[in-house]
Amino acid sequence: MKLLLKENALQFETKEELITAIKTASQMLDFASDAAKICDSGETAISAQPEPVTVPKELIQTTPATVQETPMQQAAPVCVQPEPVPAIHKPENAQQAEPAPAIHKPENAQQAAPVPTAAPAYTIEEILKAAQGVADAGGTEALRGLLSEFGVIGVRDLSGDQLGAFALRLREIGGNI
Repeated sequence: MKLLLKENALQFETKEELITAIKTASQMLDFASDAAKICDSGETAISAQPEPVTVPKELIQTTPATVQETPMQQAAPVCVQPEPVPAIHKPENAQQAEPAPAIHKPENAQQAAPVPTAAPAYTIEEILKAAQGVADAGGTEALRGLLSEFGVIGVRDLSGDQLGAFALRLREIGGNI
């Protein structure tokens, strides 16, 4: 009995050996298919017992031959995850892009002040000192209006969470804080 698969030839002595080989191959394909489904779905367990397979007689052709038996093992499914794509390296002979021209500031240009990343914390004493400066400079009415905006009579009546906002508004009316 002889079964040809492309360039490789499998040979069997009896029809039963051929049927057994076909059943085993079919079971292995089913097992591999189940493993692929598991890898795709993320499941972790499968049935280890494959179902029996029936091969129609018209698919079996027999020819006398000799068989060299090789034991077949059923491998556990392996889920293969794609490997990360490595970074693209520029060939050594690749053209380099021209660097952007440097921007030069005139020497008399003012330096930008660093931008604070958090609101500064002010104390009542710092705010009182800045408020006194506003009042001494003739800004008593503006200072009264600011206190009224915050719903307080005096600076000491401000709550802790109002201090930062009050200090910012105090700066807007001329306070040095």
